[in-house]
Amino acid sequence: MSAEFRGADVPGQSFWASLADELEDDRAKGVWVPGPATALEVLGLRHLERHHQALIAWLLDPKGAHQLGARVLVGLLHRLGRSEAAAGVLSGSARVAKEVTRAQSRADIVVAMDTATLVIELKIHASEGPDQTGRLVADYASDPDPVFVFLTHRAADPGSEHFRAMRFPGFADVLRSALTAAPPPVDHNGVVGRATAENYLADVERMSGVAPSNREAARFWLAHGQKMPEAQAAARALLAELPEATGRALEGLVPELPSRAVVRAFDYLAQGQSGRLPERAVLLSRPEWISADGSPLAGFGLGQSLGSVDPFKDVQRPFTGVYVADPSAHKALRERWDSQPWDKWVWWEHLDLTPPARPEEPIDTYAARVAFRVRQWWDQDSGAVDKALREAGNG
Repeated sequence: MSAEFRGADVPGQSFWASLADELEDDRAKGVWVPGPATALEVLGLRHLERHHQALIAWLLDPKGAHQLGARVLVGLLHRLGRSEAAAGVLSGSARVAKEVTRAQSRADIVVAMDTATLVIELKIHASEGPDQTGRLVADYASDPDPVFVFLTHRAADPGSEHFRAMRFPGFADVLRSALTAAPPPVDHNGVVGRATAENYLADVERMSGVAPSNREAARFWLAHGQKMPEAQAAARALLAELPEATGRALEGLVPELPSRAVVRAFDYLAQGQSGRLPERAVLLSRPEWISADGSPLAGFGLGQSLGSVDPFKDVQRPFTGVYVADPSAHKALRERWDSQPWDKWVWWEHLDLTPPARPEEPIDTYAARVAFRVRQWWDQDSGAVDKALREAGNG
């Protein structure tokens, strides 16, 4: 990618037209193809801790279908300065478990070896709970030579001095080395497993900003970032119109539905890590899901930050989801979606903000995407929501 803006000084040629040409040129060369690429990115699951937990535990299991043997586990122990524990893995077995509950704690990943015990506390976006690492240390004090790791996506220090902090780029180094050193897989199952391990490495690299696509994106920003705030401001202004457009799109669904439905829009304060965040919801609900004061107890629809909507920040991006305000019903429905909730949203996913290929109004396209997803939930899940609310004493 050129560090100089191509065509910037050509009379009569707009900056944005030339910028589009440069992006197209980079895509054609294959040096930067923006958008989701890994499995977790495509599914919109990269922000959920439990999916990383499952993949990391699988990679640490010497018997995993990745056919990397103990290379990831041994490499991790070496990087932590515990070579003596790594030597024990080579001659013994390792048993990997997730969500291990003990008297005072629940460990994300535990690897029990002959002469040592690896305890991993994993954090993607959340911060450490009250004395969380201290309680883990107390619960594993009697285990063989415990090794405590605080593995984080973002820079953070564990509360307990017994934990070693490791960020995702360090784990990426371990996994990359294991993939490089391992012999080819011996059967089809191994080929598939190895591809899964490589795919997760790409995910960790992209999250950590060390993937080749990140470097190309950085070069592009350094060349043209001065103009980008104009585009960001335009995107924020456009998305401010989305709740109203979504309301119209959901109203358009009502005549098509086999059961009665109403559309409700309202503002609320969501409880985030840094405090209360003002948001707006636009929901499709059943009349019996509306409380006496007119507020929805449940519904399917759009959630969006108020005043600070931003397509470039996770916590401020528009999202679609399943809203359940009743605490008992919310708890009953958690297992159905098996997800990390956001405030009263029992399930949520970021709205796809990829601009339409044709020159139609983008905001109408986004509203239509919300309506499409809501119709899926309505057909598949409204019965379950209705049952949970009735069992909780509503409706």
